[in-house]
Amino acid sequence: MIKLVMVTALCVHWFNPFVWLMYVIANRDIELSCDEAVVRIFGENVRLAYALTLIELEERRNRFAPLVNNFSKNAIEERIQAIMLYKKASILTSCIVFILIISSVAVFATSAQVSELRPFNQEKSKVTLSNNNQSFIFENVELSYYDNGHPYLHDVKTNNTDKIITGIQYGMLSYDESGGPLKLQWNFLDSSSESTYEYLVKEELDILPQQTYNVKGGWSLYDSEKMDWSEIENAHPNKVAYALYQIKEITFEDGSVWNNSEYSNWLETYKGKTVEVSVLESFYPSEYKIMQ
Repeated sequence: MIKLVMVTALCVHWFNPFVWLMYVIANRDIELSCDEAVVRIFGENVRLAYALTLIELEERRNRFAPLVNNFSKNAIEERIQAIMLYKKASILTSCIVFILIISSVAVFATSAQVSELRPFNQEKSKVTLSNNNQSFIFENVELSYYDNGHPYLHDVKTNNTDKIITGIQYGMLSYDESGGPLKLQWNFLDSSSESTYEYLVKEELDILPQQTYNVKGGWSLYDSEKMDWSEIENAHPNKVAYALYQIKEITFEDGSVWNNSEYSNWLETYKGKTVEVSVLESFYPSEYKIMQ
C-alpha cells in the first residue's frame, strides 16, 4: 500500500527531483524494515542464511542483466551489513524507552519542571544469584537442513537461572562422520576470513529465566553442491556431521557477566583432535554450573 502511494506520487510529480529522491530513500527504508522484521520473527540465528538468500537472488538478477551490476554497495551490501549487525532490543531497553516517551509527553503536556536524572551506572557487577542451583544448558546441537537443502547447525539452549540472559559467547568445533576435526571457513560471507578449527560466536538474545530457547534456523554451513557462491576457495561439499559448542561467557540483563573458567581446558582437549564418535554423540546435554 505504501509503495502504491509512492508510485502514484512519482507519476504525478515525475518532474520533481525531490520526489524521485523520496522514492529511492523510502524504498531503501522499506527493504531495511522488512529485513529487520524477518530477523526479529525468525530469530537472530537465521541472519546468515537470510543474507545468503539475498545474495543468491541478486546473482540471479545479474544473470538476466549481465551488462548491469545490480550488486550495489549502496543497496545490497548495506542490507547485508544491517542484517548481520542486527541487535534485538532487550526488555530493559524497551522499558527505558517507553518510560522516557511517557515522561516526555507528561513534561510537555503539563509544563512541569524537569527533574534531575541520576547517571546510570554501567559498571559490570559480579554475578549474584538467589541460590547456587543455577545453570546454563546446551540441550542439543545437530546438523539440519533448510527447505532449499542448505545445511546449518541448530542448537537448543536453556536458561536455568533466575536472571534474564541478554548475550552469550561460545566456541564452535566441527567433526566429520568418523570424528575427524574439520577446518571450516565459518563465516563464508566474508571472503577475507580464513579456515579454522575453532570459531567464537557472540550472540545477542533474550532468554527468560527457566526458558528453553529453540528458534528456527542456526549457523549456516557452506556446501558447494547446494550453494552457488564463487568466492569460496577450495570449496567442497559439507562434511560436518557433529559439532561441539562450549560456553565462554554469559551476560545478564543487569550487566553482570559469568566467565567459564573451563573454556581453555575444553579447547585444549578437543581443538584439532580426533574425537571418538561415541563421545560426540553423548556430548549433549552440556550443563554449565553458574555459582554465586
